[in-house]
Amino acid sequence: MKENCLYYRAKIERKKVVIFTAILRSIEDNIAFDRIENKTTEVFEFFVPFGMDNRFNEIMKMFISNDIISNYYKENIEKSSIYGYLD
Repeated sequence: MKENCLYYRAKIERKKVVIFTAILRSIEDNIAFDRIENKTTEVFEFFVPFGMDNRFNEIMKMFISNDIISNYYKENIEKSSIYGYLD
């Protein structure tokens, strides 16, 4: 399958989810599609359009510097729980 976007993950503490989501969605339109992949482990996943990865990384580093998230990482999109639906 050809990838249509870049794929990232981050663990976000439950108490910080609302502020994280509000800021991410208000900073820039269409920077990423985000969703909670697993509520138990607090893992979010992000689908980032090609060409938006530099801006996405800038924003995520801002979240790290403000202690909203501790880290994030690029992952193979095949690890997403919705991978099978992207065909």
